[in-house]
Amino acid sequence: MLKESKSSIYKIKKSFARKIIEKKLNTKNLKAAFCIGSLANTEVASNKFYQDFDIHLYFDTLKIDKKTLITVRQIFEEVSIENRDNDTAIEYMVIDKPWKMMPTKKRNIGIHGTILNSLDFDRRLNMHHILGLNMWENAEILFGELEYTKKDILISQFLSDVGGIGWLEELFYKSIPFIDQADKKSYPMVTDICYYFGLSALLHYYYVQNNTVATRSRCLEFFMNQPVSNDLKSGASFLVKKKINNQDDFLAAVNHTISLLTFVHKEINKNHDVLSTANKFKFDEHSNLISTILKRDVSINQQHFPIDRTNYDEVKKQITFHISKFPHLLPGDFTDAIYSIAKGDTNIICRCYFWPPENQRRSNAIDFPEENESSKYSFIYSWEKGIITYIQRLHEIIINEAEIRPIDTIFAKIISLISFKEYLEKILNLKYSSEEIISKYEYLYLRRGVNITNMEDQFFAHLNALYSLVNKSL
Repeated sequence: MLKESKSSIYKIKKSFARKIIEKKLNTKNLKAAFCIGSLANTEVASNKFYQDFDIHLYFDTLKIDKKTLITVRQIFEEVSIENRDNDTAIEYMVIDKPWKMMPTKKRNIGIHGTILNSLDFDRRLNMHHILGLNMWENAEILFGELEYTKKDILISQFLSDVGGIGWLEELFYKSIPFIDQADKKSYPMVTDICYYFGLSALLHYYYVQNNTVATRSRCLEFFMNQPVSNDLKSGASFLVKKKINNQDDFLAAVNHTISLLTFVHKEINKNHDVLSTANKFKFDEHSNLISTILKRDVSINQQHFPIDRTNYDEVKKQITFHISKFPHLLPGDFTDAIYSIAKGDTNIICRCYFWPPENQRRSNAIDFPEENESSKYSFIYSWEKGIITYIQRLHEIIINEAEIRPIDTIFAKIISLISFKEYLEKILNLKYSSEEIISKYEYLYLRRGVNITNMEDQFFAHLNALYSLVNKSL
C-alpha cells in the first residue's frame, strides 16, 4: 500500500537531522542544514507522483575537508536508502544547478542537495541577495541556526543580479534552442522550465509590491488578486497545473512564461530609465590555455545577441537565425562547457546568450566583465566563472562520485589553471603565456607532496590550489 506523502517527507527531514548528529557532522563546522522550496515548513507533498526535496548544508568555513565531504555523501546515501520502499523511489544529487531524478515508481522523491561554504554563503548574502533572501526567508531549519542580515533589494538589482528578473530571462531564453514542440520526450523538462521561470517571476512582483519575500503559493495568490489582465492570470493558473500533453499545451506553456516574464520585467522597470545593453558581443573563454593543457586545439567562446519578446514561434525563429553559424551549442554553464571539452565530446563550443529589450543582466560587471576588464570581484564572485563556483563544483564531485575519475582530475586541473591565470591577470596585473602559466602553477602547487601518477592526489592538489588562491585574494 502506498504510504502517505506526509509521513515520507517527515521521515526524510528527521533522518537528515538524526544523521547529522550520528555522523558528527555538527562538529565539522556545519552551521545549518535547512530545507527550502515547496517542502519547507510542511509535511505534505503537493504532488504524490514526483516531488523535489531541496536541502542546503551551510559550513562556516572556506575549506571543507575530504573526510567531511565523504560524510556528507554517506548521509545523503543513507537517508535515501532508509526511506525507500516498494512504492517509493528516492535518489539524490548534490549540485547547485537544476536537477531532476527519473521517476521509476508510484511515488518519486528527488533529494536535491546544495553545499555552501562560508564564501558561497557570503556571495548569496552580499552579491546575490535576491537569491539568498528568497531561499532563506522561508527555509525550514533541520539543524543549527541560519543567521543573516536582511537588506533591501534595489530595483537595479532585480534587473541585473543573479536571482532577479533579468537573470530569469537569461536562463529561460538560453534554454529555447534545446526545446522543441515536436519532441514529446522533452515535455516533462519543458513543464518544469515553464513552471520555474514563469512562476518565479511572481516572487519578484510580490517583493516590489510588498517589500518582502513570500512563498511561491503566497505570491501566486497575491498575483491572482491584482488588477492585471485575465490572460496573465490564466497563464499563471495553467503553469501551476504542470501539464503538457501535446503541442498546443507546449506552446501555451512557453508563451505564458514569456508573457509573465515580460510583464514582471516591465512592471519593475517602468519607472526607471534604463537602456538596453544587449548588443552583439563575443569573446574567447581561455581557449589557448585549455588547448595547451589538453594538447589539442579547442575553442570556447561566448556570444551575445539581442532578441525581441513576442511569442515562442517568433523567439525561436530569431534564435535559430542567430545560432545558424554556431552548430556547437551546449546547454548549461561555463563549467559544463569545460567538462564537455575535457571529455573530448567536442573541440568547439559556443555559449550563446539572448537578450530581450531593456534586459540589464548583461551589464552586470561581476558576471559579465568586459574581456580585458580587471575585477577582483569577478574573479571571486562571478556566478558562472568565479573561483567560488569552481570550488563548489569540485566539492560536488567528491560527494557524488564513489571515486575520483581521470576526467574529474582533468576538469579540476583546467578550472584551477584558469583561476591561476585570472589571479595573475586580475589581482596581480601580470600577463604570461599559457606555457608560462602552467609552469608556474605546477611549481607552486604540484611540486611538493603530490603523487603525479595518482589521480586523486592530483585532484585534491588542484582543489587546495583554489583554496590558496582565494585566501591570497581576500
